[in-house]
Amino acid sequence: MPSIRKTVPIAFLFPLLTCVGLLGTIALYTSHNDAENFSRQSLTMMSEQITEHLRKYLETPHIINQINADAIEQGQLNLDEPNKLERHFWYQAKAFKYVNGILFGYEASGKLRSIIREKSNQDELMFNVADPSINRAYVAYKADERGKRGKELNKQDNFDPRKRNWYQTAVKAGKPTWTGVFEKKNTQEIQLCVSAVRPVYQQGSRKLQGVLAVDFFLTQIGEFLKKLSHGNSREIFIVERSGELIAASTDNRIFDDQGKQIEAKNFFQEPLIKATAEYVNKEYNGFGKIEKEKQFKFSSRKTEPDWVQITPFQDKYGLNWLVVVVVPEKEFMGGFQRTRDVTIIVGLGVLAFSLLMGLVVTRWLTKPILEMNDAAKQIASSEFDLNSLTPLAKRSDEIGQLARVFQEMADIIYSREKSLKDRVQQLLSETDKAKKTALLKHMSGNVDFQELLMRSRSCREKTTLTTQNLNKLLHLVPSFQDFNSIQLQNLIKIGYQNTLFTDVVIFREDELHNKFYLIITGSVELYLEKLQKPLKVLSAGDFFGEESLLSSTPQVATARTLEPTTLFIIDQQEWQTLLLNQKELANG
Repeated sequence: MPSIRKTVPIAFLFPLLTCVGLLGTIALYTSHNDAENFSRQSLTMMSEQITEHLRKYLETPHIINQINADAIEQGQLNLDEPNKLERHFWYQAKAFKYVNGILFGYEASGKLRSIIREKSNQDELMFNVADPSINRAYVAYKADERGKRGKELNKQDNFDPRKRNWYQTAVKAGKPTWTGVFEKKNTQEIQLCVSAVRPVYQQGSRKLQGVLAVDFFLTQIGEFLKKLSHGNSREIFIVERSGELIAASTDNRIFDDQGKQIEAKNFFQEPLIKATAEYVNKEYNGFGKIEKEKQFKFSSRKTEPDWVQITPFQDKYGLNWLVVVVVPEKEFMGGFQRTRDVTIIVGLGVLAFSLLMGLVVTRWLTKPILEMNDAAKQIASSEFDLNSLTPLAKRSDEIGQLARVFQEMADIIYSREKSLKDRVQQLLSETDKAKKTALLKHMSGNVDFQELLMRSRSCREKTTLTTQNLNKLLHLVPSFQDFNSIQLQNLIKIGYQNTLFTDVVIFREDELHNKFYLIITGSVELYLEKLQKPLKVLSAGDFFGEESLLSSTPQVATARTLEPTTLFIIDQQEWQTLLLNQKELANG
């Protein structure tokens, strides 16, 4: 049966450990699921935010075209007055900061009137004009603060807007639409551009009068994406169905030196974009196969995985792009990991405190029980002290009642035991007397009685011989080496001989047994009783107990006879009396 010292702490701590472990596991599992759900929701919200801004950006060019087409149809804008038309475009460019150019190309004459902004969201504008009257020259003028032509900036001969891609795209579609992505060179740099175009027909007929166009630089979308990803390791990019980049949240150009778009899978400057595109090509056979929103997780690096959201973006004018958001899982899991760490620390703290309190409580519960157990053992071995349970007996609870019962029981047992011992001793004394009387009667009539007397005499002679040798044996003891023959004789006189049977314990370990022993015949074993370890076997002529005789120190080992043994013994009281009578021994 297990000890109460072990079972009570286990019974107390096991449910506690199980409860803390189970609650911690549930908390971590729930937190991880919540973090994953939060990741998915955050990706969806981010994609919705991006598509909403895209729609806002990309609706504006078509709205401008719609306004201008309505004004032409209603006669508010006269196409026969091109100079008034370019001034009208100047006012619109001042109002709409996010468009980069407003143009109108004439079908009949091949004229061009436009206002151009070199960089998005800047007030610096210029007029681009083409007119057959000046050899179809394309001339750029700086626009002043009043919307009039200023200094001539550059000039290009043989320019016909009707041969331009934006013009032909509108004529072919016959309705408002988008051009494809194309590079546009200005005085500063090459930029990718997309134009909203709209054919203008004569009212009441399908006769083409010209084409309206509004340019939109894709760098504006890239700047917006960079703001969203600023300070994070996420990547946001927009691609066409072919996989060519439209915009990305990076400072690196998404087109080469000739202005050609770079495919996402070949965008080596941004490894995360490249890895995402390669994964899409592998798992979905390219971006062109994705018809609805996709959300997945993949590992592009050796560390934590990345979350990916792909959202189709389409409008009624023919745009068909994909918005891709890639966010490392650690961005979403940061809060979860902090929560997990705090949960673990708090759980360990609670566990440690609970363990400590559990040990204190179990000790408080088991201590009186163990004391009662020890008391029961002492009662069984006749070593119980009635006063040892007095502190427990003063308690008013069940432990106190049990302690008082133990004291009363021990008192009754000791009284009965003492009475029984007295009776047994009396019975033994009477039995010994009866045995001696019977033995004397038997020996007096036995013919071998004389032989027994002769053996007794022989034994006395041997004993006398042994006594004569005590002088020499005692002289070998270091403490008695300086004694003369008279002093040795006096020493022998205060000692006495005792014969013991086999396996008789002479003294026990840690007892205060102040006697000196000299083995005359037989043998004695010294051993450590607590460790069950033998130390030494002594035989005739050996001695022990010298330290206890001289300095009253407890015995370091237990001594017992291995066979019938005769010992010469000197008691400490007799030794001290000898020292008092013979001062020279004490001084020595």
